[in-house]
Amino acid sequence: MTKLKDPKDLLLAAIFAAFAAVTFIEGRELEMATARAMGPGYFPKMLALILLLIACALAIRSFFGNLAESKPKPSIRVIASIIGAALLFGILIRPAGLVISIIVSVIVSGFASDGFQWKSSLLTGAVLAAGSSIIFIYLLGQPIPLFGEFF
Repeated sequence: MTKLKDPKDLLLAAIFAAFAAVTFIEGRELEMATARAMGPGYFPKMLALILLLIACALAIRSFFGNLAESKPKPSIRVIASIIGAALLFGILIRPAGLVISIIVSVIVSGFASDGFQWKSSLLTGAVLAAGSSIIFIYLLGQPIPLFGEFF
């Protein structure tokens, strides 16, 4: 039998599985519907499913240990870049629109990397902005301004 290497991961897996089970039980009466026409039970059940998958992965990892050599500790620059990018997106979405918000967020989050390059960040932001615009505005019909009030 395999020995338990990380009891904290197993405990966390049990907690996640318990939350997923409670969510499934509480939402059993809610209609699921389809991904295109979501019912009130779709979102909680999908989140519970994802949580259950994470619980399974944690339970497996608790027996085999962490396969990574060492865990690098994130610096303040990394944390600030990621949180700042998310905050900027939320602040800029209405006045600047979807395209500018995504491009700015990608550039700011790029500062988290040691190998930050303007050219690749701008290209990535442009591709993500184009894809998001097509999906959310044109295909799903979301009322998000494309370029916002500034333009």
